[in-house]
Amino acid sequence: MLRHSLIMHQVSLPDLHPDWPVPLDLELGLNEVLLLEGVGWNEARAFWQVAATLDLPAQGEVLYWGKSRDQLPRNELFQVRKQIAYIAPGQVLLQHRNLGENIALAKCYHQELTVAQVLEDQEAFLDRLGLQPFLNWMPAHLPLHIYWRGIWAR
Repeated sequence: MLRHSLIMHQVSLPDLHPDWPVPLDLELGLNEVLLLEGVGWNEARAFWQVAATLDLPAQGEVLYWGKSRDQLPRNELFQVRKQIAYIAPGQVLLQHRNLGENIALAKCYHQELTVAQVLEDQEAFLDRLGLQPFLNWMPAHLPLHIYWRGIWAR
C-alpha cells in the first residue's frame, strides 16, 4: 500500500485569491515535487507555510505519513519541515530532471509537446548557448556557468 508523505485533505488557505482551489486535496509521495504553475508569491507562501505546519489551514487537515502535527513528536516535526521547501522556478533547476527536461518543462506543459520536440525546435538557440552537450546532465553535475545558462534558457 502506498503511503503519502504529505496529505492535504479539504484544506482552505487563509486570505487567498478566489481562483485558488477550495477545498484543496493533495497527496504527495516521498521525493515527489509539486510545481505550482502561475502562482504568485502570496499564494506560494501561504501554501508553503501550511504545508510545513508553520500556519494552520483555515479549514481541513494536513498529515505527514498519516499523522497530524499534534501527533508528531517535536523532533519528527522538525525533520518533516526540513524536507519541505519553496523553490522559486526562476532561480534554480529542478534537481530530479536533467538540463533538457528543465529547459523544456514549460513548453511541454503548456503546448503538450514532448521534451524531444521542444529541444529540436530550440536546437539553434541551445547551440548558441553551448548547452547541447549538457542536455542529459543532472543539475548537480553541471558546471556553474552552464547551470546559469540553463536557467536563462528555460
